[in-house]
Amino acid sequence: MSDFSRPDVRRHLDPFAVRAALRRHRWPRLLLVLAVALLLGARLDAAIGAADAAERAWRPVDEVWVAVADLDAGVEITPDDVRPARLPSAALPRDPVTENPVGRRLRDAVAAGEIIRIGRLTDGTDGTLVALLPADHGGVRLQSPAPHLRVGDVVDLYARLDGERVAARAEVVSIDDDLPTVAIATADLPAVIGAFTTGDVVPVVVG
Repeated sequence: MSDFSRPDVRRHLDPFAVRAALRRHRWPRLLLVLAVALLLGARLDAAIGAADAAERAWRPVDEVWVAVADLDAGVEITPDDVRPARLPSAALPRDPVTENPVGRRLRDAVAAGEIIRIGRLTDGTDGTLVALLPADHGGVRLQSPAPHLRVGDVVDLYARLDGERVAARAEVVSIDDDLPTVAIATADLPAVIGAFTTGDVVPVVVG
């Protein structure tokens, strides 16, 4: 019977050729592993950088000042009204007060716990009424009692003589003996003064 057994191929393999073939197939795998490692490293560095930036944003900053209780517009700040606080920068407004604001006046009312802002302060040397007025506005006290008005109301003013509107959206900033003082845009002041010289003005609540 003939011997049909398979020849031993290992006898015909060149060991140097086998090692060369293995080296050729191994390098692409190594390069792929290296590329994946570099990619993962870059992503890890980016994630660490983002985490560091977030941590820096929430670290305490210089002292800011916070209202201890509700404060009305126009009041002069006293030591009992505010306290220093260290807060994360991400939680701060654009213009927090970082120096002690005692002796300054508030342009607007501030709620307890609210951060005092530079834009809401005026110099303590200014009068209370000046502190209440927005920029480019003048304060005018109406000549007739208006018991229906409250501080914060927004009114249009009409000349009593001819019914012409002489000021738009004037805010009531204070009331004394039912006589309101309103903040009037500088551009409207001549018309309002003219209406007073010929009679009076009538306030109409619009907001």
